Amino acid sequence: MTNHTGAMATRSPQSAIALGVLTVLAAAAAVLSIATAPPAAEQQVRVAAGATVGVGSFVMDLEDTVSSRAVGSAPPQVQSSQARVVYQSPDRIAISGAGGSGQVVLVGNLRYEQSPTGRWVRLSSVPGAAQSYAEGVVLVPAKAFTAAEDVTRATRTSSLYSVGSMQAAELDTLLGVYFRVPESVIRSHFFVAQIHKEYMTAQQLTAAAGNQVDTFTIHYSELGTAPAVVIPSISPGP
Repeated sequence: MTNHTGAMATRSPQSAIALGVLTVLAAAAAVLSIATAPPAAEQQVRVAAGATVGVGSFVMDLEDTVSSRAVGSAPPQVQSSQARVVYQSPDRIAISGAGGSGQVVLVGNLRYEQSPTGRWVRLSSVPGAAQSYAEGVVLVPAKAFTAAEDVTRATRTSSLYSVGSMQAAELDTLLGVYFRVPESVIRSHFFVAQIHKEYMTAQQLTAAAGNQVDTFTIHYSELGTAPAVVIPSISPGP
């Protein structure tokens, strides 16, 4: 039988030192990984937002509410508008206003618009029109939250997360596309994400500039199962 005790007893001082160094390095690596990893809430929002971006299709309902501070004691003026977007990756999009008005369909290079009479009109083709709109407008809010920072979960079991900020490039894009202002003129901003299972299913984006507060409320539904976006039938003109 091998004498393990003897083998341990004859271990050289150098090997003992090496073992001690390895132990210290392993402990330091564990601490470093904890220190450099995003906090849990931040990681949850980033992953859920990425899942929404990559799901392939969804319905996106938006409401934009602008509140303007009035002069004196008059109540603030509030205006709101709604839109629905059906998105199918990578280049099929249908957009409609409140009540289904003002519909637009983008498929690849093709663009179609519905007239007030309900008749569809084909507009001039633009190379990459649908994909450019998807990447430059539709996916911007969800993509921004893949770079979320300073995230706090409302409670341990809540589905709501407040997002204090995000990486500079994503924040600039979000403010420029949706609020149409650079960060330099924003007095304050506040963002909220809602997560259900593996997806981000809602966002609230609020920014204040000058005497206005602008809030976008966004709901994502039919994730991965959105209705097909088809090229509309063009009827001959009168």
